[in-house]
Amino acid sequence: MWLFLGQLLFFVVEIPILIIVVLCLLFYYSARKGANPWYVHLFVGLAWFFCLLVIALVPLDLAETLVDRCHLLVVYSEYTGYQQGDCPIHETRPGFVYILWLIIYWSCFVLTWICLPIFSQYAIAGDYSLGKRLQSALYSNALFYAICGVFILGFGIYMAIRYHLSAYSFMGLLIGLSNAFGLLGVIAMLGYGTVQIPRVLWNRGNLHRRLRYCEFKTTEYTDRMDEARADLAKILGQLERIQQQWTMNNNPTSNREEEQPPIHFLQHILQEIPQDIDVPAPDRTAEIPKTITENFLARLHQRLKQRVVEYRKSNYLWSRTCEEAFRLEDWIAWTNQVTWKQRIAIFHKNAWHTFYFPCGYRFCALIALLFSILVVWSETTIWSFKTFHGYVDLSPLSLWIHRQGMSNYSIQLISWTTIVYLALCVYFSLFHFNLYRFYELFPQHTDSYSLFLNALLCCRFTVPLCYNFLTIVHETAFAVPLLYPQLPHAIATTLPVTSFSRVEQSMQVLPILGNSFNAFFPIVLIVLVLATGCQLWTRVLAAIGLKQFGFEQEDDLHYERLGRELLQREKQRRRPPQE
Repeated sequence: MWLFLGQLLFFVVEIPILIIVVLCLLFYYSARKGANPWYVHLFVGLAWFFCLLVIALVPLDLAETLVDRCHLLVVYSEYTGYQQGDCPIHETRPGFVYILWLIIYWSCFVLTWICLPIFSQYAIAGDYSLGKRLQSALYSNALFYAICGVFILGFGIYMAIRYHLSAYSFMGLLIGLSNAFGLLGVIAMLGYGTVQIPRVLWNRGNLHRRLRYCEFKTTEYTDRMDEARADLAKILGQLERIQQQWTMNNNPTSNREEEQPPIHFLQHILQEIPQDIDVPAPDRTAEIPKTITENFLARLHQRLKQRVVEYRKSNYLWSRTCEEAFRLEDWIAWTNQVTWKQRIAIFHKNAWHTFYFPCGYRFCALIALLFSILVVWSETTIWSFKTFHGYVDLSPLSLWIHRQGMSNYSIQLISWTTIVYLALCVYFSLFHFNLYRFYELFPQHTDSYSLFLNALLCCRFTVPLCYNFLTIVHETAFAVPLLYPQLPHAIATTLPVTSFSRVEQSMQVLPILGNSFNAFFPIVLIVLVLATGCQLWTRVLAAIGLKQFGFEQEDDLHYERLGRELLQREKQRRRPPQE
């Protein structure tokens, strides 16, 4: 009964925890008031679940592979010195992990390339009928896939002629290209996350900096709220003028059969104007075309849905920033009024917010910094395993995992801790990356398209992330024989590799995508880490006119001063009349 305890724990403990995490993420990010349909929650939830399932399965896969390999090394004990007592027991049934990988891999593939792209376009389409919305979604994706197909076909013909590829090798080339693009994204996000996670945690412990940031953001969100109000007022003005025009033209001589569908469409659009928020007055100067077509109404409907979400989001960001700024002002004022002994009084609520929580954030920042250094060192020393004579292993993670006599659970614990931090760095980048309101995630105000795009990117980069993890612990098909130089080469090449590697294959089909790429490309991480550490990206954005907090420029200080004035006005407005 206890022979396959790991398999039982995976289904009874890990999967329910993953489901709870996914439900919490959906509840935390998805927009309220029915803004996101049910199919958004279904497909985004499935995508996030499979991504987390991949992260949870890799440590189990690696541990089971090392158990299999240990038993085989015992057979060749005259070369390795392994004894039967060095090998832990199996925690899963043979073939269990491989079957799971097949299910997860192809599920992620279908979600990434079929379901999520189609339904993301379907969710934002403004057409009246379901059929036309689906048609618009299919057309948008067909155009994208046609362009990609032409590029892949042309590149495939060139590579087939250049390297004399067979059909199998061409399929391997496509997998290699997919992995190369995925690794490029993973390394870029690791370069951002390994620096930003410790930095954000450290800055959370500085109340004065957080207040300055709130003042800066208050000005930005005020501009954003005014822009959202003006856009929504323009759309409402267009709808009002269209309604008036059709009311005047509605006479007994009109062709009702031709007018009826647009009228129903207009009524459907008007019903989607929110009643739970203070919408701006319609802009009666808004222009409309002379001929109102269903395509124009579809585009207007799409804009209305986007602007309503943006209007709610901008109001939420403004209110949240004001409330946080007011709390920070109260805490800072309290610290200036009390003695040091009162500041560390464990039973005082303000002491926790002004002393203990900031200390906790900075302690977590130091821990995250150590993990980041470990990750960057392991990534940038992959090349040494291939280059140095005798295959020197400079990765601490690989040395820990491959120690003789390691138990199954010790291997899983080290693997789980490492891959979870890698995933945190990648997902931190995905969840905090903003593309000028086209893609951004905010609590309870994330639109359907941003959720779909985030789920698609998570699915797209999770598998390369796991491939990268196996690379830094030297568990790829290329690296495994090099771990045991004492074995004859014919025996070393038969050692078991992870089920993930068997499903995903490798990038050894062509020289341009072979082992040299895997070994040397992660060195780019050093450049990205230095660029993020020096805030190069934010400096570039600031140089092209996109406001970024953190630079002592006069323009930014003006933003902070203006934000401070806006906060004071808002505080006066919220103050009760008797005060």
